[in-house]
Amino acid sequence: MRPPTYRNKSYLFRLEIIVNGTPANISTDTVTLYMDKTLGSTTPAITVVGDVATLGATGWVIFEITPTLSDKPSGRYYMQAVWTLDGETRSFVVLDDEIDLRDVVKS
Repeated sequence: MRPPTYRNKSYLFRLEIIVNGTPANISTDTVTLYMDKTLGSTTPAITVVGDVATLGATGWVIFEITPTLSDKPSGRYYMQAVWTLDGETRSFVVLDDEIDLRDVVKS
C-alpha cells in the first residue's frame, strides 16, 4: 500500500512503465489513474489522465491529484492505472494498489 494522501491537498507521483526490462516509450499513449472506494465503479471518485509528454519517452507518467480532486470522503481507496496504447484498443492495468485518503490534523 502506498503512503497516504490528504483531503483537499495536492499529491504528485510518478509511475514507470517497463516492458521486458526496458522502459516503454509512452509519450503518445494515455495512462489514466482511477480511484474509488469500490471496485467496478462506472464513475470512479477520482480520475486523472497522466502527463506522458514530459517524461513519457523514458517510460514515466506523472500524476497530479489536485486539492479539488482530493476533496472526497476520507477512507481507503482502490487505485488502478490503465495504459492505453496510442491508436489501439489494447489497454493494460499497470498499477493496482490501495491508498488511504486522510483528513489533515490542522486545516
